[in-house]
Amino acid sequence: MSITRSLAETVLRGYSFIPRLLGRAVQSLAAERLSQEVVWDFFTPHGPIKLWCPTYTAYWRAKTLTEKEPETLAWIDGFAAGDVLWDIGANVGLYSLYAAQRGVTVLAFEPLPANLHALTTNIELNGFDRRIAAYGLAFSDTTRLDYLNVSSPLVGAALSSFGSTLDVHGHSCTPQVRLATIGYGIDRFMGDFSPPFPNHIKLDVDSIEVEILHGAATVLADPRLQSVSVEINEAVTLKAQAITDALQQAGLTFLHRRHSPMFDHGAHKDSYNYVFIRPI
Repeated sequence: MSITRSLAETVLRGYSFIPRLLGRAVQSLAAERLSQEVVWDFFTPHGPIKLWCPTYTAYWRAKTLTEKEPETLAWIDGFAAGDVLWDIGANVGLYSLYAAQRGVTVLAFEPLPANLHALTTNIELNGFDRRIAAYGLAFSDTTRLDYLNVSSPLVGAALSSFGSTLDVHGHSCTPQVRLATIGYGIDRFMGDFSPPFPNHIKLDVDSIEVEILHGAATVLADPRLQSVSVEINEAVTLKAQAITDALQQAGLTFLHRRHSPMFDHGAHKDSYNYVFIRPI
């Protein structure tokens, strides 16, 4: 039995109309069809991006690039060519690639090995090795050896947490696997290696945002840092306030909070991308 690419996409996007057993069989067939086309071209307002999609999660992230976080794309569109973005929690690199496409220099940080592999593959596919530097380490409040507690080790997975077993909702969880990982405080990382200084920071780690910000007090207060975008789960009120406090104490001002209409309901309805800027 053959299945067209368009039908495969339709089935994987939503197949609740199919009886349960038949639905699973058809979804499996659709996934197999899509897996035959591992490298795809996806189009942005600035041109095509090639993306390696060996899992459905990676494919979904790529397919929804322009609709999942339009507020993040708009934020990146406001950067000047030559600006430096630090993408912390880069996953497979969609926003790193989008920024590089616009002439932005990117340092991408992703500790999950499967995602780091996909990230570096995507850098190679797009010829962005001179625009994006990818590092397989975690940031935290201190520099240490610890474990990345992984919810799923597959390409495109999220919700891993360095040195903590709390999930994005602040609940204790049991990881699927623990992976030994090097953790760095951002200030220490900057002092040890003198990398390009960030004009913008994107922070999306689903867990230890507060710890990362505490380890970055000097960088956050530096006037060269113009803006920070951080995903905040407003349902975890104490943590949300601690994130806001850390950024405002560094001299950054809240600009706006937004999320896509696709997240108005469901598990992520309380999560928003907050943007803070340095007053001119």
